[in-house]
Parts: sequence; structure tokens; C-alpha cells
Amino acid sequence: NNGHVTTHCHSEAVLMITKCSSVNSVLFYLPWLYTSLVSAKKLNLPWWAFPSALALITQLFGTPYEIQGPAFDWWRYNDVDVANGALMERVFGMPLMGALFHPAMGWALGMSTLFL
Repeated sequence: NNGHVTTHCHSEAVLMITKCSSVNSVLFYLPWLYTSLVSAKKLNLPWWAFPSALALITQLFGTPYEIQGPAFDWWRYNDVDVANGALMERVFGMPLMGALFHPAMGWALGMSTLFL
């Protein structure tokens, strides 16, 4: 832990941003979000359905990654309750509430592309 309240800590990597965050943890999102965005755009959905479709696609791409991370020691989730119990209930080692990050990020990206 780097002295801050964290939900997870990444394994050591060649390039680290902080003690618990690798450059890979940031760079991973660029191709993942781009692929999700292009996939959702190719569906030619109405404007109002696009953000939700993008949220679903980012969830479908993100869930296997989130489940594999702790299994392959890419990162570990804290066993300390830092979120009032929200991250303590887990499926395959992944916090259930943590999984909501991916569709929320996809939905926000979808909404932002509508207005930019």
C-alpha cells in the first residue's frame, strides 16, 4: 500500500506509476475502450441506445480481465473493507461492485461521444 486507501494493488512491473499502479493498468484501457467504441458504433444503433450498448460491450470485455487479474497475480484486491462492504462480496475473486466500474465507464464514454 502506498499510504492511500486503495481497493487493489497491481503487481510490480517494469514501469510503475505509484507503488500499487503500473503503467499497464492505464495503457490497458486505451485499446479496450477503442475496440468497445468501434464495436458499438458498427451496430448502427439509435443515438439513445448507443451508450447502453457501449456499457454492455465494455462489461463483456472487462469481466474476463477482472476475473483473471487476481488469478494470475496481476493485482490483488484488499481484504480490508475500504468501501463500507461494497467490495467484500466477490465472485471468482472479483468484487461485484467493482464490476460496475466497466459499464459505468462505457456508458459515460458513450454519452460523451454523443455531445462532443
